[in-house]
Amino acid sequence: MAKKSFFILCGILFLLLILTPYARAQSLWQDLNNPATSSLWGVHFINNDTGFVVGENGQLFKTKDGGNNWNALNSGVNDHLLAIHFFNDNEGYAVGGYWFNPVTSKILYTSDGGDTWVQETSPVSNELYEVFALPAGDVFAIGGGGKVIKKTGSGLPQWIDISPPGYTNEEFWAVHFFNRDSGLVAGGTGFNGGKGIILKTHNGGVIWDTVHSFNQRVNSFSFVTRNIGYAACDGGVILKTTDKGESWSALDNTGFSSRINSICFVNSDDGYFVTSSGSIYYSTNGGASWTNDPFTGGSFLEQVVFPSEGTGYTVGGGGSIVKYEDHTIGFKESVLTEVSFEVYPVLFRDKLNFKYSLHRAGEICITLRNITGYKSNLLLRRHMVPGHHTLSIAEGLKELAPGTYVLELMGPRQKISRKIIKQ
Repeated sequence: MAKKSFFILCGILFLLLILTPYARAQSLWQDLNNPATSSLWGVHFINNDTGFVVGENGQLFKTKDGGNNWNALNSGVNDHLLAIHFFNDNEGYAVGGYWFNPVTSKILYTSDGGDTWVQETSPVSNELYEVFALPAGDVFAIGGGGKVIKKTGSGLPQWIDISPPGYTNEEFWAVHFFNRDSGLVAGGTGFNGGKGIILKTHNGGVIWDTVHSFNQRVNSFSFVTRNIGYAACDGGVILKTTDKGESWSALDNTGFSSRINSICFVNSDDGYFVTSSGSIYYSTNGGASWTNDPFTGGSFLEQVVFPSEGTGYTVGGGGSIVKYEDHTIGFKESVLTEVSFEVYPVLFRDKLNFKYSLHRAGEICITLRNITGYKSNLLLRRHMVPGHHTLSIAEGLKELAPGTYVLELMGPRQKISRKIIKQ
């Protein structure tokens, strides 16, 4: 009898553990399968599903399913690839090179959606850190030694050097052009305490004007509109402009004091930045304040991009690729402030039952992902009235492989989770 009671108690404790919320403050960032053998430096997505990552020793990968699977592409080079950018579904550029022993400058071009790449001749010998392509095909690349080069979509068959004079000791890390004539480049010297500078041209790089200089290197641009943009810098500094980069001012303390590698705003309120220590921060008020996301990465994160408001990607050290998914983007109000959520059976085969209560009308979203976070299935997205609700879902559950899953009920920036087991 004592042994039987012991096993009953163990069973009860197991079910209590399973029914306990998985986490009420979870990160929406999840590690993806890692195809790389060393660090990744650049990422670009044409849409939510189709994208590319580049990295050390010519690494170049493509995904067509949102990062679940990656195909290695032949870049044709062993030099580091540091940035990639497409200006339509088929045409894009990747740039890079070595920054010492020896210094090299590499430019790759594709016209078939990234399946094959050809080298183009760089007019400079310095490594290239970033590339920016306009929809019309005008392309700008920047790099070491204060170099800026461009290739226009109107007929120039070769890249030309449009570097501003007097900046051979600087490295340019950030570039953004509004059109083929008006654009910005930025960078500086040193690391966390060197020199930072932002330059602007109104005539396609013939003349460059200094619009901002201070004591931290600039690493990344993100423009929400033609007028409103942000610049991420060393020292945890973020600059903001409201006049197309003509003037810049520093935001209040970000809560981070080291290098911000990349910044991306998805709308006028929501923005993200990634850091040299592998942290991710987000803002919901246009950068007025920042919160450290619960995601715990490994080493550094180098670049962050969002092909849409609900989907983002970042890459970095050790070949890490991390994806952000928020199925609740677009919900206008919180409905989970006062909610109960039950799911049964905990050990399921082909159907799940739900009980939940909402204190006011609004949209909810129910998703199911495996315990590794690699795969997320949207089970329900629906407008609900206040009150108590019951729901049964069977579609797609029978085909799931046995194992542990996480079921999530989500509203805007809120999430309640439960662990369940497929038999």
